Amino acid sequence: MVEEAAARTPAAIAVVGERATTYAEQTTTYGRCTTTYGELVRGMRAVAARLASHGVKPGDVVALAAARSDRSPALALGIMRAGAVYLPLDPLYPAPLLARMRATAPLRAVITDPAPGVPPPEVAADLDAHDLLAPADVEPPPLPLPCGPAYVMFTSGSTGTPKGVVLGHAGLAEYARALPDGLGLGGADRCLGVSPLGFSSSIRELLLPLARGATVVVPGEEEARLPWGVTDLVRATGVTHLDLTPSYWRAVTDAMPTGELRTALATVRGVLFASEPLDTDLAHRTRALLPAARVWNMYGCTETTGIVAAYEVDGTEPADTLVPIGAPLRHAAVYLRPRPEDPPGTGQIVVTGRAVALGHLDGSGLADGSGSGRGCAARRWATGDLAVTVEGATVWTGRVDRMRKVRGMRVAPETVEHHLLACPGVRHAAVVGVTERGVTCVVAGTPGSTPPEAAALMARMRERLPAHMAPVAVTVVADWPLLPNGKSDLRLLTSRHGPHAPGAAAT
Repeated sequence: MVEEAAARTPAAIAVVGERATTYAEQTTTYGRCTTTYGELVRGMRAVAARLASHGVKPGDVVALAAARSDRSPALALGIMRAGAVYLPLDPLYPAPLLARMRATAPLRAVITDPAPGVPPPEVAADLDAHDLLAPADVEPPPLPLPCGPAYVMFTSGSTGTPKGVVLGHAGLAEYARALPDGLGLGGADRCLGVSPLGFSSSIRELLLPLARGATVVVPGEEEARLPWGVTDLVRATGVTHLDLTPSYWRAVTDAMPTGELRTALATVRGVLFASEPLDTDLAHRTRALLPAARVWNMYGCTETTGIVAAYEVDGTEPADTLVPIGAPLRHAAVYLRPRPEDPPGTGQIVVTGRAVALGHLDGSGLADGSGSGRGCAARRWATGDLAVTVEGATVWTGRVDRMRKVRGMRVAPETVEHHLLACPGVRHAAVVGVTERGVTCVVAGTPGSTPPEAAALMARMRERLPAHMAPVAVTVVADWPLLPNGKSDLRLLTSRHGPHAPGAAAT
């Protein structure tokens, strides 16, 4: 689809973003660059051809250890065009976590690419992005089979080991075709998202606008980190569509006066929310702030190749509620599967069809209790999300498990607890709160030994977990409440030490 767009308008701008240039004396400078569709496709084909010349075969896993840049789309597309499986590795992840991911994935090659403000990834670099993207006379290998794997995204897992989810070419292509026409994406549009490459939303943000002939605007790390950095980028590049999490957008709107923000975002005519529940207050404030923009709430997850349902906010939604997840897109079926304890109209959200992942890197299926299979009709994913249908609208209500999100990124409490329990002197550990600020934990030491120090525990977690999962607050207690069955009393621990507990310690 990207090659079709390039054939129609080869001189159109495909990507706007930062580029690193390293000179002979190893001095690196950064500047905003543009890439046309013709250049994008030539770069993609060059990457595919050179990977094949290095012995990469269809189905091999090739990692891209890099932060976002203007070269990210060409590199990701080139890996997939070679028939290989694209695996993004975030260079900001702690080295032990990257090592666990590498141990899980049967990597054939690792590509690195420098980026401003990002340290070199602590992985062995096999191939350099600059070399791969250089013009090549060699033809790329044949197109990959639609039934084959296209990319891998790691989720946090619940045992301390990251879980690699394998997504297919057919699902990705159907996803691109299924996005609602109401989103208004076309050749005149410029789309901005801020997700790191290792986050599944980056696939939608970086690649899907290209299938519609639109321009992808790639922010640098500093621009994405600061709310005013994003608004400055919108103003400078004429962004028409924002693709953000509700919590990120809330930080942007809280950081600037309304009049100044409205002026900075004057070109925006579409705001797309995903990865977190969207409350009606924020949705309606967005419509009031940007009256010319259409506002969408989108629902999906890593295991469903991204978005599978979408809802356009029209301003009639009841106050103090969550915005519905919307109608299923045409490449997926979405339904509620009730549990015995659920009230009428309530159940777990289940997705079936081409959108559902092929399985996991370790060869296992989607072990969610709902069954899985290679046939599109047989594949289904029980998302773990609960919802209720009221007057024809499906609204998210919670989870069947303890999984939560920080700024749109998954947090598996069991993973955080697993790593805390591995620390010297820790006998018990529990996550007692997950908010936009981060993760709050409580621990108890081994009886008769010196209690662990909260600051030391948080420092150790920052060395082992992604930033959004590393605890921002740890309370060390002497007494640990247990239920009659011997399990930790999470309700009591949360009421005493959670982020909203009266007088709870911050360290």
